[in-house]
Amino acid sequence: MVSYLVVVGLVFVPTILYLRTLFQDDLRTAVTRELQQEATTIAARLERVRPEDLEPVVRLILEAMPSRVTIIDPSGEVIGDSVLGKGQGDDHSNRPEVIEALEKGTGTSIRFSATTRDERIYVARRFPQVGPVKGVVRLSVPTAEVLGAFDRGYQFINRAGAVGLSAAVLLSLVAALVVSRPLRRIADSARAFAAGDFGFPIEVDSNDELGEAAQALRELAARLRGTLITSGADRATLAALLDDLPCGLVLYDSRGMPSTINGLARSLCELSPHDEHEKLRGLVLDPAVRPVVERAHAERRSQEQLGYRPPWMKSGHELNLCWLSLFGEDGAPQTGLIVTSAHLEKKGGALTKTLERCIRVMRSAAGEIEDVDLGAELERTASEAEKVIEIDPVRAEQVEALETIELCRRATDELKAQLVRANVAVEFVVAHPEIHLVEADGRSRRALRRLLEVALAESSPGTTIRLHGESSPKQVTFSLHCAGAKKLKVPGIAPLVHGLGGDVGTKSEGDGVELWLKLPRA
Repeated sequence: MVSYLVVVGLVFVPTILYLRTLFQDDLRTAVTRELQQEATTIAARLERVRPEDLEPVVRLILEAMPSRVTIIDPSGEVIGDSVLGKGQGDDHSNRPEVIEALEKGTGTSIRFSATTRDERIYVARRFPQVGPVKGVVRLSVPTAEVLGAFDRGYQFINRAGAVGLSAAVLLSLVAALVVSRPLRRIADSARAFAAGDFGFPIEVDSNDELGEAAQALRELAARLRGTLITSGADRATLAALLDDLPCGLVLYDSRGMPSTINGLARSLCELSPHDEHEKLRGLVLDPAVRPVVERAHAERRSQEQLGYRPPWMKSGHELNLCWLSLFGEDGAPQTGLIVTSAHLEKKGGALTKTLERCIRVMRSAAGEIEDVDLGAELERTASEAEKVIEIDPVRAEQVEALETIELCRRATDELKAQLVRANVAVEFVVAHPEIHLVEADGRSRRALRRLLEVALAESSPGTTIRLHGESSPKQVTFSLHCAGAKKLKVPGIAPLVHGLGGDVGTKSEGDGVELWLKLPRA
């Protein structure tokens, strides 16, 4: 209906504008030209009249002309007027059309008449045109008579517009019944395709343009299915290759937003899934980094930046950055980043303690030291060693999908001995235990176990650690509450899960601290 109303408007609006502007002006111009011709004829007649014969000729002209005629002498006195009569009316020498006629020979104006109380078109002409002026002939007609034709045309346009609007409404109803239903089915199919449902049926089989559009959509859906399958396989292969690189890699799109981040980049840059894009976007805009990136694009070659520490890394090791100038599929310039560790962290103290513990365990196993719980010492030594050893990047063959409940059981089994000694139990409160999580080289299991170790250190004998699990479309969040604790640390967990896209942290809650761990869903 809107489209039909637009068509009607495109026809009638210009017509109305024409009638209100150009047509009115054309009518006034035509009437003015006609009055000028009549004034010229009368002036020519009066030029030849002798002064003593002027009065009967003026009276004859006033009686013969249908429009108002006024004869004025050079001083502005009215000789004769078809409305007022002879010698009636005030001085006309100040009338704009009379002044213009005396100066130029012909004068026109459109103004309100104090005599007839209406708006009129005035045309004045002096006589004779050459030589001493004998007088001025002035003719006038009301503008209402001129606009009468306009009013009649305007009324016709209004009636025609009403008919056109009625026809538009009726035709829009026909279009809705004949065309809109197939179009709605095609639109529903297009929305389904946009949502990824390429098997949505298109129930339009007509032999017109709508049928051709429906067939084109069917063919497009078939091609998209094949393209997406191929693209998915290629993306999976590329993602596996990028994650298997021995260095961190970040690819930015043409807008400067990170589009690809591998696991080692997350680990080296200490990124969390909820803010990794904002941090890496801010990295490019850092005043210390931006000139290097711009130089890489200007010179079209890589630029190194050694010993750099991102703003969000308040402490820890420095990084070596290598900025690349790349091009996207559309030819737009893009930025690439290779991240490596600037130097190994100084872990002398941690390494020394770990080696001392290893020696103690071995001597205990040899019987040189008595009163030592060998199992507990072995577990503690393994945990300390895991915190010191560098985390290697995840390889594709190490990745598996593991049920949430199974991951919880494995993490708890490794703590059985410690739980028994501390007289502490673990209870799982998981909303969807059947959901599969990403497990890579035991990282998710170790991260969950370390979370339980922190809670175990804060638990009193005879208590129960309740591990809650809440799922979202992309991850599962584990949380547990440590009553009475004011501030807790979760060392060694972040490097394990950041490379997988997970995160860990703490927050104050009530009378204690809540520990939380986010692991990605498979």
